[in-house]
Formats: sequence, structure tokens, C-alpha cells
Amino acid sequence: MDYPASEWTLTYYPRKDGATATSFSATADGDTHLVTVAAATGYAAGVYDIIAIYPVFTQIIAKS
Repeated sequence: MDYPASEWTLTYYPRKDGATATSFSATADGDTHLVTVAAATGYAAGVYDIIAIYPVFTQIIAKS
């Protein structure tokens, strides 16, 4: 695997009605990520959009 889960972080941002409700990060589970969200998180019933953010590079190179 080119990018094992142990080398980067995956973060989810659930959004409802255009506002971010909260965020939670996945944990590395071997070469993949495991996401666990407790039932008692307090999310209101409804439809949520899920945005996943993950880094593509570990460093930024600036060129002028």
C-alpha cells in the first residue's frame, strides 16, 4: 500500500443545513482507517453532508 493509514490522519466534518456540527478523526487500523462514533453524540435527527479531509502531502514546497 502506497499510503498506509498509520502515516496520515483522516478527519470527518458532518454538516447539517450548511453548518459544521462537529468533527471526528479516524484511527489507523492496520493499513486502513477505522471510524467509530458513539451513539450518544447528541446529533439531531436529519440529513447530514459528510466532508472528509485528508492530507495529500506532508510538506509544502514554495517556488518563486
